[in-house]
Amino acid sequence: MDIPNTNSNPAPALVPVPENPKKKSPLKVLVFVLAALIVIAAAIIILSRQNKTKPNLTKTNQPAQTQTQTQTPAPAYQPPKVLSKQDAPAAQLPGNFPADLPQEPDQAVTLNFTQTYDNGNTVGVREFNTAKPEQAVFTQYKDYFTKAGWQILPINQTGAESTSVFVATLNGQEATVAINPAGSGVKGLFSVSIAILSPQKK
Repeated sequence: MDIPNTNSNPAPALVPVPENPKKKSPLKVLVFVLAALIVIAAAIIILSRQNKTKPNLTKTNQPAQTQTQTQTPAPAYQPPKVLSKQDAPAAQLPGNFPADLPQEPDQAVTLNFTQTYDNGNTVGVREFNTAKPEQAVFTQYKDYFTKAGWQILPINQTGAESTSVFVATLNGQEATVAINPAGSGVKGLFSVSIAILSPQKK
């Protein structure tokens, strides 16, 4: 005999639970990560190209600085040119020499002239050989220029090639006296060179 079911409420049916729409599958997450990496790599490539094409202001400015610092070199020195040369007889002194300048009685004159230059200066040169002792000749001419009011500059003793030299100045004029061994193989023979520079008269 069947026992009747006294429970009036029927058993509930199983209802499927819907999936959480916010929960992503592992495949979708992997795709998202790969896409992000691709975007980052593309951005890095674009930035690197922009840096290569951007002009370097520092390098372009360097030549300009170098040009502004470059100075025009000074012109090379041009020595004055000889306009004229006038030889004088051995018995006479060059035109710009003091008239009372001592002369050696035994002198053998080798040079005796006056030259004029394009800057207006005049140079007289007298050169001769003498057997008079070197120190005696040196003292004679040094004493002459000193007594005549010339200022004697420091004397240079430079050895055998130029045994005795002194320079004297007066009112812009400059006299140079040099005594050297004559070099002719004769002992006791000396070469005396006297040069006087006279500036252009104003």
